[in-house]
Amino acid sequence: MAYTGAGISTPAGIGDYASKGKGSVVGKEGCRNRLELQPTKTHRVMAAMEKKGLLHEWINQNHDGLAQKAGYPFAKLNEIHGGWFDKKNPVVLMDGTLRNDLWQRLQDWSGKSECVLAMGTSLCGMGADLVCHQSHQRHAQEGIGQGLVIINLQRTPLDDKASLRIFARTDDVFACLAKLWRLKLDTEVHSPYPPVMRYMKPEVTAATAVTPAKTTRAPSSKPTGSSTTAKGRVASKVRGRSPNKKVLKPTTVTSKKASVPPSGRKA
Repeated sequence: MAYTGAGISTPAGIGDYASKGKGSVVGKEGCRNRLELQPTKTHRVMAAMEKKGLLHEWINQNHDGLAQKAGYPFAKLNEIHGGWFDKKNPVVLMDGTLRNDLWQRLQDWSGKSECVLAMGTSLCGMGADLVCHQSHQRHAQEGIGQGLVIINLQRTPLDDKASLRIFARTDDVFACLAKLWRLKLDTEVHSPYPPVMRYMKPEVTAATAVTPAKTTRAPSSKPTGSSTTAKGRVASKVRGRSPNKKVLKPTTVTSKKASVPPSGRKA
């Protein structure tokens, strides 16, 4: 599982709060349109890792949509702090509350992940840092998995708990991993928006089916002595009554109004 912060996106032109290492583009923050931002080497390698079965979940603190642009699947991406391109997952402010379902998903993965790659994040005490703490505890106390791996330029409060600590830019590290694992990188820029299916109306089932709204014209029983011919039905309609459900063939109807069904709203 991967847990990433702003540091993996600084090479794309997005400034962060902490990274001042060589190659950082903090000074360019806000000078580029967010739609023009391109995925970094790290984003593309992580997308390739998922395709090869090496990465199963990505908890991303960033809102930039670069993971999606690199081709990483939405189903395995948890934008825990919200996203710019997902209307159903607005950006969470520093003092805001995380979405319940995303927080529950984070907790579930924290309890079963064998290894957590923490990259580009200062691990300064965010609630989502839980994934790193639990990974370390499960490895140290129960010997499960490989524990916590941290890749970051500056020191973090959890450095002494990491099974492996790398002080480097994530792009450099992941370039080496791509070569080592012979990963084929996708150079296409995909849409950062969620799949269309997420915005479609839910499927109607027997449990959720809603009875169609009735027409404004109330049904009435056949009046005594009324004619069953087409002309009789037209005459009944003129008097304000509804025609019978049985309708003669259009060729026998002499009035245009007789062939028009009662009006009403769509369900």
